[in-house]
Amino acid sequence: MDLEIGDVLDWEVKASHTKYELNTKVLPINFVKEHKQLLANMKLMLSDGLLAIDKRFEKLVTSLNTASDSENSLQKQSMSNSDSLDSDLPLSLYEYS
Repeated sequence: MDLEIGDVLDWEVKASHTKYELNTKVLPINFVKEHKQLLANMKLMLSDGLLAIDKRFEKLVTSLNTASDSENSLQKQSMSNSDSLDSDLPLSLYEYS
């Protein structure tokens, strides 16, 4: 995908010479390291009323209504439509953390 939008692939070199986030169109996110922070940020934005979700996104609303967490890790086995909540929403809010 990076090549299709003209992004530089040598991230380490690029990051060492420029302000990485400002000059990269695709940001690599390590879910292993950042999943708890992504979920915590999403929960905070939802509880503070900073996020509105249109009713057309039924699967996302259902997944939010059935979601539960344990120590800021999403418990997928107890929810419906976990894929939309597990990656799409937290990633779209990443820059607002």
